[in-house]
Amino acid sequence: MSNKNRPRTAALGKRRSRSRQCTKGAGLLGLTALCLDAGAGPPRPPLPTPCLTGNCGNAAQTFVQSGMASAVVAGKTMNVTQSTNKVILNWANFNIANGYQVNFAQPSATAAALNQIWSADPSVIAGQLKANGQIYLYNQNGIVFSKGAQVDVGGLVASTLPLRNTDLFQNGILSQNGTGSAAPPPVFQAPSGSNPGGVEVDKGATLTAADGGRIMLVGSAVTNGGSISTPDGQTILAAGSNSVYLAASSNPSMRGLLIEVNGGGKTGTVTNSGQISAARGNITLAGLMVNQEGMLSATTSVSANGSIYLVAGDTSGSGQFYQPFPRDPNEQRRYPRPRSGQRDAGPA
Repeated sequence: MSNKNRPRTAALGKRRSRSRQCTKGAGLLGLTALCLDAGAGPPRPPLPTPCLTGNCGNAAQTFVQSGMASAVVAGKTMNVTQSTNKVILNWANFNIANGYQVNFAQPSATAAALNQIWSADPSVIAGQLKANGQIYLYNQNGIVFSKGAQVDVGGLVASTLPLRNTDLFQNGILSQNGTGSAAPPPVFQAPSGSNPGGVEVDKGATLTAADGGRIMLVGSAVTNGGSISTPDGQTILAAGSNSVYLAASSNPSMRGLLIEVNGGGKTGTVTNSGQISAARGNITLAGLMVNQEGMLSATTSVSANGSIYLVAGDTSGSGQFYQPFPRDPNEQRRYPRPRSGQRDAGPA
């Protein structure tokens, strides 16, 4: 997921205003090129635009980079049919306007689609995104789930930091973690000199994973003002502009992954002013600063524990922060505590 030729853009919050819709006719792959007639700036397509020769610069030359898949537009709906268990797709942009819908038909609930978005602008999702499997969205310049967004998927990773390499996608995001006491390598890592954007869930947006699924939002800043639900699974909001570390828990009652973030000791704010529910699951908010202003709910049943972790700290390596080794706040620490005023909020 190289970023050498990725276009840069301004801050996430600078979104263009949009007005009426227009249609520009049929294109390749059976796709209809749709646009919005905007009052200022270039139009934002209401449905994703695949990369074809030339429209993604040097970042990508083909739509399907790995695996097999096809995409067809019918009216206001795009149907992406995935034929292999893993697929990597390249998009010139990935927006879903209100009243529009994107459906991923995948071979199974464990099938995954990595969507690399090579746009100079943040992706704005205000319509419906549905999938029976796992969806990865990567856009360095930001991802916004705007008012009206309805995301219903097996699992979701929305990140402005790329996976350190595509082998992590193909073989599993923990597949390159070592054993023993050695700190694992980062799973998400920003390229040198890059400036990752934020991930934002606005009020009126709803993100839902299937039972046992995970929703992971990763960016330089992550805010949730909407509603996120992961029953029997995990919700992670992770803010770090340099890298993110993940590890499995040795605690059998902990559902999901452990996490540490690296924002260089300067950036990385997670803010929840909305609602996050993980019945019988786990909710983890991790960043240099964690602002919990909304509702977090992780109920416990007779056979399954729920947990909430607020992890305020950083792994910048300056000697004042965490070592890059994710750990369970409930377990006895085997690795250094934060120093110089940094704190781990621990279980909430």
